Amino acid sequence: MAYLGAFPYLNSLNLAGCPKVSSSAIWPITGMKSLRKLDLSRCPKITDAGIKHLLSIPTLEELNISQTGVTSDGVSLLSSLKNLSLLDLGGLPVLDDALCSLQCHSPDQHQEKSQAKPVAV
Repeated sequence: MAYLGAFPYLNSLNLAGCPKVSSSAIWPITGMKSLRKLDLSRCPKITDAGIKHLLSIPTLEELNISQTGVTSDGVSLLSSLKNLSLLDLGGLPVLDDALCSLQCHSPDQHQEKSQAKPVAV
């Protein structure tokens, strides 16, 4: 993972199903200006802290974080990624407020949203 910075023109990265990949392990992709697609699905050690690393990738268009450790707080952070057009949140316990923060940024953009129901407290 530490060598990912050596690939400045990388536009797609699939780490799906890698149980040892953690939030701290993905810091090398911070600021990768060419990255457009990222699949972190089924990486249970990816949490809200990992989402913070992704916020420095303004070119990100497709993100899969299904079946990770990301919470509603982390999902809400994604609203700053203005180019995000596909988002897979499958299996995440996301609250309605977090989903509302992900409103489409323009009429031609669409974001997939999880069917998860909010948990009563």
